[in-house]
Amino acid sequence: MSAARDQHPGITAASPVRRYALLRGLYFHLAIFAIATLVMFLLNANTRGPDGGWWVVWPLQLWAIAWGLHLWGVTLGSSISQPSE
Repeated sequence: MSAARDQHPGITAASPVRRYALLRGLYFHLAIFAIATLVMFLLNANTRGPDGGWWVVWPLQLWAIAWGLHLWGVTLGSSISQPSE
């Protein structure tokens, strides 16, 4: 038995408590992503010159990939169950 399961013996990979914690983390990540997107967009829109570019797309693309991987991990991780003992 692993140390993590010793601390929380009723919480498995498929438990509702674990699923709630994973979703809460995912939604928190999405909220921070949305706030940061708005701030960076406004900063870029207010500081670019007449011939300036939109640099905001580069960090947003990378962060969108990270959020997509987080989403994938939550959906895939919740479907994988712990091996029975």
